Amino acid sequence: MRLCLFCLLLCASLGGQPAPDSATDAASRTAHIEGQVLTQAGEPLRKVTVRLTLNENRRSNPVYYTDTTDGAGKFVFEDVIPGRYMLSAERTGYLLQNYGARGPTNSTPGLVLTLAAGQSMKDLDFKLIPQGVITGRVIDADGDPMPGVDVWVSSMNRFRGKSQLSLRGAGRTDDQGGFRIANLSPGTYYVSANDTQPRVRPQEIAGRPGRVLNRASSVITYYPASLDAAGAIGLQILAGSELRGIDIRMRQEPVFSIRGVTIDAATGKAATANLIARLKGDSQNGFGLPWETSSREDGTFELRNLLRGEYVLAASTNNPSDPATGREEVSLSDSDVTGVKLTLSKGTTVTGSVKLEGDGPPIHPMIALSDLEGMLGRSSNAQIEDDGTFALHGVMTAKYAVLVDALPEGVYVKSIRFGQQDVTRTKLDLTSGVSGTLDILLSPGAAEVSGTVRNKDGVAMSGVEITLWPRGMPPESVWNGLSSSSTDQNGDFHITGLVPGAYYAVAWEEVESGLIYDIAFLKRFESQTTAVTLEEGSRQTVQPKLISREDVAAEAAKLP
Repeated sequence: MRLCLFCLLLCASLGGQPAPDSATDAASRTAHIEGQVLTQAGEPLRKVTVRLTLNENRRSNPVYYTDTTDGAGKFVFEDVIPGRYMLSAERTGYLLQNYGARGPTNSTPGLVLTLAAGQSMKDLDFKLIPQGVITGRVIDADGDPMPGVDVWVSSMNRFRGKSQLSLRGAGRTDDQGGFRIANLSPGTYYVSANDTQPRVRPQEIAGRPGRVLNRASSVITYYPASLDAAGAIGLQILAGSELRGIDIRMRQEPVFSIRGVTIDAATGKAATANLIARLKGDSQNGFGLPWETSSREDGTFELRNLLRGEYVLAASTNNPSDPATGREEVSLSDSDVTGVKLTLSKGTTVTGSVKLEGDGPPIHPMIALSDLEGMLGRSSNAQIEDDGTFALHGVMTAKYAVLVDALPEGVYVKSIRFGQQDVTRTKLDLTSGVSGTLDILLSPGAAEVSGTVRNKDGVAMSGVEITLWPRGMPPESVWNGLSSSSTDQNGDFHITGLVPGAYYAVAWEEVESGLIYDIAFLKRFESQTTAVTLEEGSRQTVQPKLISREDVAAEAAKLP
């Protein structure tokens, strides 16, 4: 009886102290966001996939959350780990879009959302942009439809200081010669048709034309009937627009073949390989190689339907762990070229070591060589051994940029030496052969920069891009010397892992991603930048000047 009375008194004394609420405790340690996806007219959009992705350099196991909008267009993310996030949304018939992006495409950086423990953000609304569409037909000189023809839609951008076409969409004509390319963002596009791809397997013998002299064949044709992009008509796509009647009349021109054999340099015997041919200095085909084939089991190959010109032939084997490549230059004038011997060499093995200054746990970054000439492609990543050594196999004679990726936060590349050469901020030139080891020294004293971007009225600017680049940076170092970030909802930014030194800092109201990797473009704004000098391990606060989208467009138009 006394025990029951004691229990009743104990329960009564705890009546004003509720038991710990696990849900409340979790909410105090995580963040919560919600919003709505709408059409341009403000109508709710259901069945939209919304993704919240942690804005960190995680090559494996990236942190992200997904939700699908309901009938009211609403989405919710609960129990979100604190951090800096990017928010995106996509739905069939609409463009993939980053929240807060100042441009219409998914390549435009969006607004970084900085989420703290216990924070709740609401009213994050998207207005998705409807896709653009181009439809038309591919016909021959007589107006007859051409089925099974590849159609490419591309736009002009900048790459390593040059204008070139980049693929934005592709399709193939149906039995009536018709095509439809969708999912296009607003902009100017160039459409081309290509009927030159072989329709046979490598081991089969391709049919050859009966009339050898003055033979003509279909060649890559740009809308409406041009042999190159310079004579093409740009098509303007608006949000949600559909351009119809874009008919391409396929050109017939004299074409020629390059025939030969691929040889293994080590054995002197025939070897199979993949081959491509590209016009020397040509950037129009950067989005897709129109002339490609594979050698047969006896090593013979034929590249067909080539126009007159100077070509670079490149061949490579399919074994990534033990690659072999070859390269030849061939001139086509008024006849086929036969008897070409493409020798496949395994190249050279470049060895090296990675060391970290001071005491600390061993780290294992990724080491790679990027071909600056663009024909050989990127070599295989090196595997870092426990003792810090590595080996890059199949390295050919070329000019490379040395890339060191996946570094821990706070660590930077202090020096890279190849034999007696310091290649930390310049190219690695192996055209004269390989002599030396690649020694990479890392330091834990990386610098950091943070700040707030404001416009001329002092208003904080969210979702704008900030770029830092070293003063006197050579063009070949732009890929690993430049750093970029975006401001969050408060106009704040934070850039880590910076190499100590002198920098230019600037903020862009809106800029095409390829432009910030163009040294000629960056130099036009050096007088408007904020100077930053970073010491080892320093943390500085800066306020970069904001460049308007009008000034960006004006200077970009002056580039060759």
